[in-house]
Amino acid sequence: MAKPDNIPNFDAMDPADLSAWIENHTPRTQARVEELMGDRRELGRWIYHQLTRYAKAKFKAMGLRLEGKIQAARELENHCDSIYASLPEICRW
Repeated sequence: MAKPDNIPNFDAMDPADLSAWIENHTPRTQARVEELMGDRRELGRWIYHQLTRYAKAKFKAMGLRLEGKIQAARELENHCDSIYASLPEICRW
């Protein structure tokens, strides 16, 4: 399976970019799944869901850090790490 071209690197995004991605990709639609994953629809739905979960958790963790809630941010960042680890290697950035 070839690596999809449109997998975003959430770790390289600032809060505004993450917010824009979340806004443009929630709720998920078949068109957005196809945009990210091409014809791999079944796998694409699951990966799309994981990417959305990651983006939301990352965005919230960034906000918690700005509020000085470092421990809560770390917990969400650990959650992001587990989501990332669950992704097939071809869908990692």
